[in-house]
Amino acid sequence: MNITLPPEEIETERLILKRLEIDMADEIFAAVDKDRARLNRFLPWVEWMKSGADEMKYITMARKAWVAGEILDYAIYRKSDRRYLGNFGGHHIAWRDRRIELGYWVIGEVEGQGYVTEFVKKMGEEFFKLGFNRIEIRCDPRNLRSAAIPKKLGYVFEATLRQNVFIEGAYLDTSVYAKLAKEQQ
Repeated sequence: MNITLPPEEIETERLILKRLEIDMADEIFAAVDKDRARLNRFLPWVEWMKSGADEMKYITMARKAWVAGEILDYAIYRKSDRRYLGNFGGHHIAWRDRRIELGYWVIGEVEGQGYVTEFVKKMGEEFFKLGFNRIEIRCDPRNLRSAAIPKKLGYVFEATLRQNVFIEGAYLDTSVYAKLAKEQQ
């Protein structure tokens, strides 16, 4: 099983994605806390992120998992003003099967500006270059903005997993989209 890690910093036209660093914890937590109600509707981890210390623990774990090729998390910054915009990650990685799941979120005030499409497209290209055969994006079917991203980028809708996550006291569905290396344009 060959594990090839992506670069720790990746640029797009308007963005810089940087591997998570401990000194990012307070900035990331502040963004999560400010947007907590919106994010918590669709993301199960938000309820556990209660302080900068919680964010620091997550980043510490994610940095160790990076070295093992288990989690590939980035903070997203706008190039023009170096403003923190959100996070992107490669999760549920199956190196033997050459499969990875992409996850992402951005602060509410930059939704609809094309940033998510831009970095998801770039990271899909990066992961296919690393030899992945299958890239998945999963989201709550009610999260229309999130579901629009894989559709826009040519991912194929494959299934709705019924009541497979528990968020805010309710079981919720998950839509699964995927793209194969041979479908890359």
